[in-house]
Amino acid sequence: MPRHNAGIPGQTTRQIAARFQKAVVETGLPQVVLLTGANDVRVDKPDYAGVMAGIGRMTAQGQAAGIRVILCELTPITCCDVQVRTLNAMIRSYAAAEHLVLVDYYTPMRGKDAAYLQDGLHPNGQGYAVMEDTLSQTLQPATLPSHATQKKGRGPKTRPS
Repeated sequence: MPRHNAGIPGQTTRQIAARFQKAVVETGLPQVVLLTGANDVRVDKPDYAGVMAGIGRMTAQGQAAGIRVILCELTPITCCDVQVRTLNAMIRSYAAAEHLVLVDYYTPMRGKDAAYLQDGLHPNGQGYAVMEDTLSQTLQPATLPSHATQKKGRGPKTRPS
């Protein structure tokens, strides 16, 4: 998978959405892995509706340009697990409703903050290795029948081509 990291540390979903057309759509890449929301949930009262609206806008822009949009659940964040789980549930529901591939970064890293996070927020080398493995496994064709994968709740229900 070609790599083009358009992420800017510290940006919120609103900021990412504002530059999505230029940073992603205009690149001509065939797919985008969208991991957003970490900086949005690290506040007392996260604007979940605003985050989801931004994800919806970026998904629509990408799809309109023929880009395969792959959504991600957030990794654990030490300070605000409840907020992370809340947003992840919303992202999971949206991905299912829109038939999008969903990468679950949260589950394999849950409860292992010291091993996978350098500062309670940003992954360390081991954390990024887990994320890369999780992404690769999610994007590989399933080796089990699709009904077995879906039954366990693992992996996407549909794999857009």
